[in-house]
Amino acid sequence: MNEGERLLELCENDNLGIRYELMHLYAYFENEDGALALHKKYDGYEESQMLLPLAVLYYKKGIFERSIEYLRRLAKVNKDAKRFFRIVSKNGPDKLLEEMGLYGYRPFTIEELIDEYLTNRHLFDSASYFFDWAYRNMRKPSQSTAASK
Repeated sequence: MNEGERLLELCENDNLGIRYELMHLYAYFENEDGALALHKKYDGYEESQMLLPLAVLYYKKGIFERSIEYLRRLAKVNKDAKRFFRIVSKNGPDKLLEEMGLYGYRPFTIEELIDEYLTNRHLFDSASYFFDWAYRNMRKPSQSTAASK
């Protein structure tokens, strides 16, 4: 993480996307302060690569209402978020490859989420039930029991 933080000091505009890798590492190690500071440093960008790891971070910490908040924000900026969670939950990650385009991904689509998932398996494997839980909570966000694990 120190190397990533140093790279961001040297190149604040982050044209390499180091902030996304760093965000996933903060979530993996449950470093809430680092994750929130990074999100704030980039003006709270509402990007899939920032919001999804924050949702995982709070899920891992057992702060489910906060996790749901980030899931809802993710659904607002990425039109395919619910479909992504449904596919992972119902069919498993292997089915995701069928959704990828031939030429990389388009921002704010399922392709972006798939790329993020495949690139950061360390984080998502560390929260094995997150996708089922997220799918249930994205389908029924108004239920009072939505935050239960």
